Amino acid sequence: RALLVVGPPGHGKSWTCHQLKSALLEQNWLVAEHYCFLGAGDQYLEARVLTDAVYGSLLARLGEADPSLVNAQRPRFAADEAALLEAVRKALSEHPELRVALVIDGIDHVSRVLHGRAMRSTDASLALAEHLASLDLPPRSVLIVLSQPGTHLGPFAEGDNVTVSLPSLTDTELGALAARLRA
Repeated sequence: RALLVVGPPGHGKSWTCHQLKSALLEQNWLVAEHYCFLGAGDQYLEARVLTDAVYGSLLARLGEADPSLVNAQRPRFAADEAALLEAVRKALSEHPELRVALVIDGIDHVSRVLHGRAMRSTDASLALAEHLASLDLPPRSVLIVLSQPGTHLGPFAEGDNVTVSLPSLTDTELGALAARLRA
């Protein structure tokens, strides 16, 4: 049900997310992606990591690709798990050849962004992972999560989920990257 792409900071998870989205689109997948972290200057930094915002962002991307998936939704801007799953089911039922990928990059950032807020007693990244891992996606759809390693990924440990680890940079790759950054 889920594909986890895990790697340390700065090892290309967001780049991989972008490349994966492009490759799936070329193969005629319907792809909706959400980035939990775009940078410290993001005006929506805190809102971007809330569960309903993740669902809303994915739902909006599906609606951009095919407005008919959300046109009948009432209330119009409801963004929850049920609305997201309904849009995925509708896409799959109307297009039997279609596959759907829901891609979320950076759930490890959620706890860091919300650190110091009311969620001190809970791991916000873990809470989001629990919601995502419990999604009952229909056949021909997949959840793809990109994250740094950590205990927040525990909810994905059960079931038939697949984890792919991004390899660490070699000394040669690291040197080449450093040289490019100095240029």
